[in-house]
Amino acid sequence: MKTLIVFLTVVYTLPAFASLQDYVFKQLTIEDGLSQSTVFASLQDSRGYMWFGTIDGLNRYDGYKFKVFTNDPSDSTTLSDNVITTIFEDSKKQLWIGTVNGYINKYDPNTELFTRYFIKDYFKTELEPPEGYYEYPLAFSRNRNISVTSIAEDQEGFLWIGTWGNGVLRFNEKNNTAIHFYKDSSNTNSLSYNRVSEVLVDRDGNVWVASFGGGLNKIELYNSSGKLNADFKIYKNSPQRNTSLADNRIISLFEDRDKTLWIGTFSGGLNRLDYDQQYLPPEEAKFKRSLTTSNASNCICNNTVMAITQDNKGYLWIGTFGGGVDRFDKRTGTFTHFYHNPDDPKSLPDNDILSLAVDRSGIIWVGSHLGEGVTKVIENKTKFNLIKNLPGDPNSLNDDVVWSILKDKTGNLWIGTYRSGLNKFDYKTGKFNAYQMNPGNANSLSDNHIRVIREDNFGNLWIGTYNGGVNKFNPHTGKFIRYVHDQNNPNSISGNQIQDIYIESDSVIWVAVFGGGLNKLKFEKNSATGDPQFIVYKHDPSDSSSLSDNRAYDIFIDGKGAVWIGTYGGGLNRFNRSTGTFQHFMNDPENPYSISNDKVMITYEDSKGILWIGTSGGSLNRLNRETMSFRRYSQHNGLTSATVYGILEDDSYNLWMSTDNGIFKLDILSGQFTHFGIDDGLQSLEFNGGSYFKDKKGQMYFGGINGLNYFYPDSIKTNTYVPPIIISSITILNEPVKGERDEIRLSYNQNFISFEFASLDYTNPKDNLYAFMMEGLESNWKYASAERRIANYINLPPGEYTFRVTGTNADGLWNRSGTSVKVIIIPPFWMTWWFIALITIIIGAIIYYLSTLRIKHQLAIEKLKTKLAADLHDNVGASLTEISILSEVAAHKSNGDTDPKELKSISDIARQLVDTMSDIVFVVNPQRDSLFDLMIKLKDSFNDFLNSVGISFKVKNINKTNDVKLPMDYKQNLLLIFKEGINNAIKHSKCKKIVLEANIRGDVIEMTLKDDGIGIDQNNFEFGNGLKNMEARAQKIGGSIKWKSVPDGGTAIHFIGKLSRFIKLKSLLNK
Repeated sequence: MKTLIVFLTVVYTLPAFASLQDYVFKQLTIEDGLSQSTVFASLQDSRGYMWFGTIDGLNRYDGYKFKVFTNDPSDSTTLSDNVITTIFEDSKKQLWIGTVNGYINKYDPNTELFTRYFIKDYFKTELEPPEGYYEYPLAFSRNRNISVTSIAEDQEGFLWIGTWGNGVLRFNEKNNTAIHFYKDSSNTNSLSYNRVSEVLVDRDGNVWVASFGGGLNKIELYNSSGKLNADFKIYKNSPQRNTSLADNRIISLFEDRDKTLWIGTFSGGLNRLDYDQQYLPPEEAKFKRSLTTSNASNCICNNTVMAITQDNKGYLWIGTFGGGVDRFDKRTGTFTHFYHNPDDPKSLPDNDILSLAVDRSGIIWVGSHLGEGVTKVIENKTKFNLIKNLPGDPNSLNDDVVWSILKDKTGNLWIGTYRSGLNKFDYKTGKFNAYQMNPGNANSLSDNHIRVIREDNFGNLWIGTYNGGVNKFNPHTGKFIRYVHDQNNPNSISGNQIQDIYIESDSVIWVAVFGGGLNKLKFEKNSATGDPQFIVYKHDPSDSSSLSDNRAYDIFIDGKGAVWIGTYGGGLNRFNRSTGTFQHFMNDPENPYSISNDKVMITYEDSKGILWIGTSGGSLNRLNRETMSFRRYSQHNGLTSATVYGILEDDSYNLWMSTDNGIFKLDILSGQFTHFGIDDGLQSLEFNGGSYFKDKKGQMYFGGINGLNYFYPDSIKTNTYVPPIIISSITILNEPVKGERDEIRLSYNQNFISFEFASLDYTNPKDNLYAFMMEGLESNWKYASAERRIANYINLPPGEYTFRVTGTNADGLWNRSGTSVKVIIIPPFWMTWWFIALITIIIGAIIYYLSTLRIKHQLAIEKLKTKLAADLHDNVGASLTEISILSEVAAHKSNGDTDPKELKSISDIARQLVDTMSDIVFVVNPQRDSLFDLMIKLKDSFNDFLNSVGISFKVKNINKTNDVKLPMDYKQNLLLIFKEGINNAIKHSKCKKIVLEANIRGDVIEMTLKDDGIGIDQNNFEFGNGLKNMEARAQKIGGSIKWKSVPDGGTAIHFIGKLSRFIKLKSLLNK
C-alpha cells in the first residue's frame, strides 16, 4: 500500500520547519489484494465493510484483507457475472449488486450466497439500442443494452433499476414483479431517453432519472382508479437559455444535505439545481453551471463529471474523467484541485476517476482504473510541527537526533543534539546558531553530545553532557565554565556522564550522574558567582538506606519539597533531607502494586499532585501516596509502548507522553489513551529520554531520532469515530466458515476454531488495537495488535461459550460494546445427559441385582447360622448336659465302688464343652449380633459365679450399644478377649468390683474392663499367654489392646477398634 501526501497549505512558524499536511493519500491496488484495478462502484455497508465493484469481481474490504466474490458458472448461488457496475444497500440492509450482463444480485451475508434477478424477465418490451454508441466515456465501453447502471430505493421500499438501453424498472421484491418505464415515441408523457446512467430518490421522495442523451427526468407517481400512473418532467439543455442543463448526457446525480441536486455531465461540467428550483416547471428551472475555463483557477478541473459525494464537513467532492478530483466549498464557492502529477510521487495516483464514496469516519474513497485501484483520501486532523535538519541548508538544525530542549526566558529555543553540540534558534532573527566543542578553547562546550539543558534565575544555562560533565553557559558572553570529574579533587563532580539537572534554588542544584550517583551542588551565595561545593550520594552495598543504584537518571522535586531520584536499574528513590537516607521503591515480581520496572526514565507531578513515573520496560506508573502503591498502565489500557521517555500536562488535565511508539495522550479522568504515529506528522515513532519541554504559552516539544516535534495540545484534533467491530472470518479445523454467524454449533471433534476480527476504522488499520476472550473458558481479556488479530482455541471441552472481541480506532478510542458469537460444542453421545442417565440406570439396575443376590445369599447364610445355632443348642448342647448330669449321678451312686476322680473329670470336661458350645452358639446366632448382646452375654456368663464369691460386676453405657451390629469374627474375638480379661481379674486381682464399659464414636468402638484389685507393677511384669492371646485377637479384627495397672490401684484393659463402613451402614439400615 502506497502512502501519498498532498500539501495544500504551508505554515512557517519557524524557518526550516516542515509543512503541514491537510490530506493523506493511501492507495490500494491488486498488490494489496484488490481483484482488479478498475473500480466502478464503492460503498460502505451498514456493518462497516467497504465494497468495491470491479470488472473482475466484487471486493469486500475490512482494512486488512480483500474478500473477493466472483462468478462460478457451475453454481447459481454465486455472482451472476464479474463486471460490477453498481452497488446499493436498501433499508433492510440488503446488498444489491448490478452487473453488466443485466442482473441484480442480492447478497445474503449469513450464507455468502447470491440470489439472481435477470432484469430482462421484467421488461414490458425489449427495446432497440439507442444510437450514438461512440458518444460516451471509455469507462462505459463494456455496457450492454441490458446492463444495470444504477439502483435506488423509494419511500415505499420499491427498487428503481436503471439500465443502459431499456429505461428503468420499479421492482417489487415481495411479489417479484416490476413496472417498466421507458421512452415511448408514441407517448409524450414517457421517459426522455432509454440510456439511464443514474437513478436518485431524493429526501422528499421524488424519483430523478438521469439519462445519457435525454437530459434529466423527474418522475411523479400517483394512483388513479386503482392504477399506478406516472408524470414525467424533463429537464434538457436549451441553447437559448444559459440557465438550462448544460449537457443532456448526464453521468452522475447527487443530493446534498441542503437538498441541492448536483448533476455531473459528459461535457457540460457540474450542474446545480437548488431546492427552490426543483418544483418549478422544467422550462423555468434555473441550473447553475461550473465549467472548466482556461484562464481561471477557481473552477472545476474537468468537464466530464463521473461521481459526486459529500464529506462529513460538508465539502462536495467531484470526481472527473481526466482531471482528477475537486473539493468544492459550497459556502465560499471555491474549488481545490487534486490531480496526478507524474513528477510528484505524492500526488493523486490517477486523473481518471470512476467512483467516489465517503465512509462514516469521513474518509473519501476514490475509485479509478488502469492499474490505479482505489485511493483513500484521509484528512490529517493532527498538526504536529517538525524541526529537523535540512541537508544543504545552513540555517537549519545541524543534527536530527535531539536529546534535550529548552525555551529560555527571552524566547530563544535551545536544542541539545547527539553529535553537533548546542543549537540556538533566535525567534527575532529567524536564524540558527550552533555552539560546539573547540579542543583549543577551554571556554567552549566540553562535549558535543548534550543530554540536558536547564536555565537558572540569572539567565545562565546549565548543560549536562554525555562525556564532558556539567557546563555553565552565559549566553551574553558566549563562555562555558566546565565542571568535570577530577579523581584527585574530592570537591569535584562524581562523574562526567550527566543525565539530568534540577535547579532547586539560586544556591542548590542537583545533578544525576550516570554511574556516579546523585550530586548536590551547593553555592555559598548563588549559582551566578563562585564555585559550588559538591556533595555526593552513592550506593553503599552495606547500607540499605543509601542510594539504590549509582546510575542516576532523573531528578524531580515535588510540590511538597520531596526529592525523587529515578535510577536505571535501582527503581525510584525518595530522599530524606534530614537524615540523608533514601527510601527505595523497586519492582517486586510477586507484588502487582510495586513499580513495574526498575529502569526509571522520568518522574512527573501533575496539577493535582499525582506522581507519574515513566519506565523503560514497564510503561507508565501512577503512585498512590497514601498507600505508597503503584498502578500500572500498559497495552491493555491502550499504551502500546513499554518505554515512556517524557511526560507533560496540558491545560485540560491530559498527559502527553513521548515513547518508543510515538506520542500518547492520556485523559487522566477517563483513563483513555490516544495514540499518534508517523502519519500524524511525528519525526519518528522513537523519541529520546530527557527530550521534552513545555513553554509558558503551553506549547509542547518532544525530541527524537529524526528531529523535534512541537505543538499546542488544544490544536491536536483526535479521531472520535467509534468503529464497528466485526468477526471477519471463522475457520474450523482450518476450513473457513461461510457467512456471518451469531451462533456456531460444533461436534466434539471439531474443537479447533479460529476467529479473525477487525475494527472498521480505515484511517490507519495497523494502529487499531484489540481485546478478546472466550466467556466460559477465560475470565480475563487478551490483548492483540493489528498484526495478531486472530484468536485460536484448541480442544474446547463440550459446553456453551461466547467469544467476545472489541477494538479501537487508530487513535486508541475503544468500542466498548464490540461483537460476539455464541459457540456450542456438542458433546459425544457418551457425554450427553441422556446417555449418562441411561448408563446410571443400567449400573443402578446391575448394582440392585447384585445387591439382591448378595442379600439373598446373606439371608440364606443367616438362616443356616440360625439353624446351626439351634441344632447345636438343642442336640449337642443337650447331650453334653445330659452326660454331665449322668456322670454326677454315677459318682453319687458309686458308694466308693469306682474312683470318683474320673467321674468328676468327665463332668468338668462336659461342663467346659457346654460353656464352649454356648459361646459358639452365641457367636453364630445372627439374632444376637449387636454389641448390646455381647455385653449381656459377658454379664450372664459370669454374673452367678461373681455373686457367689462376693465380686460386683457392672456394665456401663449398655443402652447405647443396641444399634451397633458386629460381624461374627468381630463378635467372637471380642467375646474371648473380655472373657479372658474377666477370668484374669477373678483369678489374680483379688478385686471386689469389676466394671465393663462401652463407648461408640462414629465408627470407632471403645471397650474398657476395670477392676479394683491389687494391680501389678508394669515395669517388673512379664506377659503371659493370656495377655498375648488378647493382643493377637485384637489385631486380628483391626483393633488394639492397651492396659494399665497400678499396684493397689487395680487394672484396666482398653480395646479400640473400628467398624467398617459397610457394618455401620448395615447398623443404620437396621434402625
